Amino acid sequence: MDTKFLGSFSPVGEQAVQVTFPALIDAEVNQFIHELVGRISSRSIVGVQTTIPAYHTLTVLFDREMTDYHQVVTALRELMAVGPAVGNKKKQQVLELPVCYDEAFGWDLAQVAAHTKLSVADVVKMHSKHDYLIYMMGFMPGFAYMGALPESLYMPRRETPRIEVPAGSIGIAGYQTGMYPIASPGGWRILGRTPITLYHPDRPLPLYQAGDSIRFQPISKAEFDRIYAQEQKK
Repeated sequence: MDTKFLGSFSPVGEQAVQVTFPALIDAEVNQFIHELVGRISSRSIVGVQTTIPAYHTLTVLFDREMTDYHQVVTALRELMAVGPAVGNKKKQQVLELPVCYDEAFGWDLAQVAAHTKLSVADVVKMHSKHDYLIYMMGFMPGFAYMGALPESLYMPRRETPRIEVPAGSIGIAGYQTGMYPIASPGGWRILGRTPITLYHPDRPLPLYQAGDSIRFQPISKAEFDRIYAQEQKK
């Protein structure tokens, strides 16, 4: 088995185990982490309560009145020993998300174009031509960390984060792209905005989860306004 699938174990407080794989942003490693989540769920390991997958780690929370760190580690070792599944990968959901890259929404498009020595049109084309894997969810409800961004678009975060980034904003940072589900402070470079409601407290589960993929579909300002008006009626 490839060494990148060999994880190490460490305690996180008194009621969690963290499995750490090599510090790589690797789609195969991330897929293996999500396979482990499925195996843990189907095995129903005694005392295990929650799993938290991330880029190259998996945190497993347990009830210490029902089990302990060593028993959980033993169970995880057994599940990991067979390695990643062969020819049986989870069928990913690919969600097409409309995005308006108009200058009214793409606050950093011009800066990104200047930094990457591309035209604004080419930045939009490069950003919207790929499917992006959701490696992990975090930061706030519905915020998806996705990759990998085309290398030609790599650009660091803003030196000074904005006090408020509007809900639906689509940004990039380094090798990642992501979506702001609610208005919040943020330092990512904003390329556009989606009219789709990404998160609502009455609908706690977002439209997408870690392991899914997102495809951005460019739309006009008029299309944005039309879809946004429909979303507000829901």
